[in-house]
Amino acid sequence: MSPTEAAQYDQQPDAHFDSVDFPFVDIDPVSAAILQRVRLKAKFRIEWLRKLWAEEANSGGAGFVSHDEVDAILEHRDNPKAEALWIQQNPDFASQQAVLDQLEDVIYGEDSRFAMLCRIFSIPREDADLLQACYALQLDPGLSRLYAYLQDNPARAHVTAELVQRLFGCGYHSLRHSESPLRIWRLIQEHTVAPNEPVLFTLDPMVADWLQGVSSLDPQLVEKSALCEVLPPLENWPVQESLDGIKRHLDDEARGRVRAIISGPEGCGRSSFAANIAAKLGMTLLLTNTDTLNPDNWEQTYRCAHRQAYLDRTALCWKGRNLHNFRWPSQITPFPVQFVVLSPEQTLPTQPGVVDHRIEMPALSHVERHALWSRYLPESIAWPKGKFEQLVNQHQITVGEIAAVTAKRVSTFDEVQACLREQSHH
Repeated sequence: MSPTEAAQYDQQPDAHFDSVDFPFVDIDPVSAAILQRVRLKAKFRIEWLRKLWAEEANSGGAGFVSHDEVDAILEHRDNPKAEALWIQQNPDFASQQAVLDQLEDVIYGEDSRFAMLCRIFSIPREDADLLQACYALQLDPGLSRLYAYLQDNPARAHVTAELVQRLFGCGYHSLRHSESPLRIWRLIQEHTVAPNEPVLFTLDPMVADWLQGVSSLDPQLVEKSALCEVLPPLENWPVQESLDGIKRHLDDEARGRVRAIISGPEGCGRSSFAANIAAKLGMTLLLTNTDTLNPDNWEQTYRCAHRQAYLDRTALCWKGRNLHNFRWPSQITPFPVQFVVLSPEQTLPTQPGVVDHRIEMPALSHVERHALWSRYLPESIAWPKGKFEQLVNQHQITVGEIAAVTAKRVSTFDEVQACLREQSHH
């Protein structure tokens, strides 16, 4: 079955709609295949349940448990092996089994985002079934009534572990073990419904959007993180040298994960330098500032940032005066490329399984200071020669300070000096 056929499989043509323009975008082929797989699996399960219910001569009426129902429970008639055998031997299901195989070929095809998600986070098939059940419900909320019917309980119009176990033939395999990638990466959210009721599962909305081809910033990262613009590097920045060193670590089969620690004073261009390195590695750079982060939210932020990095192939950059206070979570497999922006006096604990590559940002050369002042403050060229040279000879100045001064629209030597003194006090 081709992806196009999978997308059209569940559509019934109607000449009445041929000439109507609908204000929505057709569902993608993989999502359509997931929906159809869930529906077909539900058909199998429903036929089996109806067979069992038909064998119960006396239902006992609403609010009562009949003798036949109790006998069915005691005899364990609704057991996974019996259901699987009955489906396998039922000739009416033979052609639909072939369709299921074709749908799985689409779902796990080479260009499938769902298959990519499973590869990135090492999601086993049983967990992938839970993921599909949740994703299908977000694609088609009408499935909630189907899920309630399958669980013979109108209050369970949602995904539960028991639903997935029986719907996809997982038997009694646990779907809630602590080392599940769905739980570690919070791809699936768990909600307590009521005492003695099964846990309710939903798919993280950001992941659902990504599966449909929509890449957006995780809500947990809004106001903390942003993509860095790639600006032209300064001439004395060790871009190639640093790139070669990082590549050597990435090519190391034993480790292959690097944390580039970029050390230098505030305003020297550390984040821009990191963005240049990331661009040469074929990645964007997501910068997260931890200064306003509540320490209790560090692990959640760290997880969401790495999840974003894997999904969007963006390198990570961490910046903050409090970074040394945080413990880097060991259960989260770090993205291969991270940058950390530090001031010279800052230190950072080691991270297991990650090689630290330290980079010292060089001070601006006389030629670079001359060029930057001339570029960002062209009025300075007309100053008396001694004043302009005095400005250029200030060795401790950084590119960030030059940009901050010129942003204030100053024009005279005295105004520039006043701005620089003010900055030095902050």
